Amino acid sequence: NHNFKIARYLADGSLDLTFDHDGKLQTEFSGSYARSLIQQADGKLVVAGSGVNPLTGNDDFQLVRYLADGSLDATFGYAGKVQTDFGFDDSAFSVVQQGDGRLVLLGFGFNLATGNYDFLMTRYLTDGSLDTSLDHDAKLQTDFGNGDIATSIVQQANGKLVAAGYGFNPVTGVEDFVVARYDMPDSDDDTYRDSIDLFPQDATEW
Repeated sequence: NHNFKIARYLADGSLDLTFDHDGKLQTEFSGSYARSLIQQADGKLVVAGSGVNPLTGNDDFQLVRYLADGSLDATFGYAGKVQTDFGFDDSAFSVVQQGDGRLVLLGFGFNLATGNYDFLMTRYLTDGSLDTSLDHDAKLQTDFGNGDIATSIVQQANGKLVAAGYGFNPVTGVEDFVVARYDMPDSDDDTYRDSIDLFPQDATEW
């Protein structure tokens, strides 16, 4: 099986031997591909990707969180690992940490109703459990209409999230850039929303 793999280097490019004893770390999930890594404000490392769910045979979102020394964070998910199933083949590509510590994972997956791929997003509490304040089940699906592949997510200074990728344009017959912005505050004092923040197609500033 494929596994998550990480290497940490010193400033001169040599392996950091304080990281898992040899500078190299491998975490077994199930046929997993790591695609995104962030360092949290507390120094912990979060790796996001996808892997096969042995119960369904489909790909699911996967997250692993490590302590600064490379050991798995036992306070996160199940022994440091989290797997989330949207129902079919789901591929995660990018993770971001919001200001309150919650993690948002973006990818894409198959929409059985339309026969196309859609943007998929899920949010986790700091312990790795699903944040059900997002769309009632922590799983948000955005359909642009013609097969949409999400590859990157960032958080703006105002807390809004921007997801980017590409999708098929039936008018031109080629793929175009696709961008969606979401109004998802990162404070418990705000009402969590799953709405897309609609903006003009020709907008130069949001």
